[in-house]
Amino acid sequence: MHIHFSRMVLLVLSPFLLAQQKPAFTIEAHINNVISLALSSDGNTLASTGKDIDVFTVKLWSVSTGELIKTMAERKQMVQNIAFSSDGKMLAVCEMDNTVKLLQVGNGATRMTIKEQSLPLCVAFSPNEKYLATGNDNNSINIWDAANGKLVKSLKGHTDKIRCIKFSPNSEILASASFDKTIILWNVQTGLQLRTLSGHTSAVLGLAFSDDGYILASASKDNTVKTWRVSTGQLRQTFASHSAPVASVVFSPDGKEILSGSWDTTILIWNAVTAELLKVIPAHEQPVTALVMSSDGSMFASGSRNGTIKIWKTKSFPELSKTP
Repeated sequence: MHIHFSRMVLLVLSPFLLAQQKPAFTIEAHINNVISLALSSDGNTLASTGKDIDVFTVKLWSVSTGELIKTMAERKQMVQNIAFSSDGKMLAVCEMDNTVKLLQVGNGATRMTIKEQSLPLCVAFSPNEKYLATGNDNNSINIWDAANGKLVKSLKGHTDKIRCIKFSPNSEILASASFDKTIILWNVQTGLQLRTLSGHTSAVLGLAFSDDGYILASASKDNTVKTWRVSTGQLRQTFASHSAPVASVVFSPDGKEILSGSWDTTILIWNAVTAELLKVIPAHEQPVTALVMSSDGSMFASGSRNGTIKIWKTKSFPELSKTP
């Protein structure tokens, strides 16, 4: 009831903001709960992990048709997070047995298994393909050599579990988001903390760098999105129109817009500079749990707690029509 009431209030206050556009595809991807989404760098393949009847599965989908390409993996226990390598040939999978497995997208074979000391909750490849980073439930972050699986750096500074990690576009900075309500920026080469970003009042659930690497966006359980200047750690804007935790955030390629997906079932489109709310997309019937956008900005995809994935074409949204 609360979610429907919140959406109704938003409609009454600003009905012109409500999007009428429909997704290009609605995929009944999992029985329930899309836990994580990842998009290949060429924008052609979408990976999802979620709960099915007796197992948790990792699946690959065609972005152009919405059809299932194949089921990459089936597990008895939850798959926490997934990430594509920059070349799209590998998919990293966080497992409940304290490992991260690197699966070959072509044949599904396990190329490498990385053993953690605790449960890995999130994973990311560096854009230059040199590193794989993992964020764990023992509050630590590990950086691994992506070629041979050797530990390069272990980063400690958070006081609670790591929820999300992202490399900057130049692979020089790693951002980590935690249940301790903070974000830490790390120098990848030295492993030293550059700065701590404080301002959220609850767990930080999602991160996104702008394509130029100058701005970092954070999504939080406190119902807000914030943007930060990477070079100084200065808070730039707070985006506060969601009525429930914000699970995920992405930038448009030109950095002028931000999209945020929330447990309130909506995706909001914002002006990234002014924090003006541009559009409200009533995206799913249940909470939005994941959101990704293609590198060329031509599409974005959202996942929901009810197991559905929706693929949206940005050309349908005038607010995003600047992208190809």
